[in-house]
Amino acid sequence: MSTKIYEVSRDNTTELCKVSTGKYSRVGDQITKDQYTYLICTRQKATDQKAERYLLLKIPARKYVSSLYSTTITGKYYFEFKRIQYTLFTSTDEAIITLRSRAEIEQAQKAQNI
Repeated sequence: MSTKIYEVSRDNTTELCKVSTGKYSRVGDQITKDQYTYLICTRQKATDQKAERYLLLKIPARKYVSSLYSTTITGKYYFEFKRIQYTLFTSTDEAIITLRSRAEIEQAQKAQNI
């Protein structure tokens, strides 16, 4: 499993924001792996520009990660972080984050051009 760690500077402070592929435990809308906890949040008002759901890093520091774009498959979402595309699969008690395959990306691009 690969791990991407990014350093983000804001107001002269440095914080680490991490998206790690792999299996997460899930309780409600909270997913956890190692020392990182994310929240799957729902916007009160979704728009054409913003998806209804989004991913928020909760621990170690609260930080917005990305909008979660739903698919035709229940519990499957796409998101992008630092120009890398991921797939999030969720079930009742676990979540899995994988890198989005090139074939999936190309298929989605073709569908948009129809």
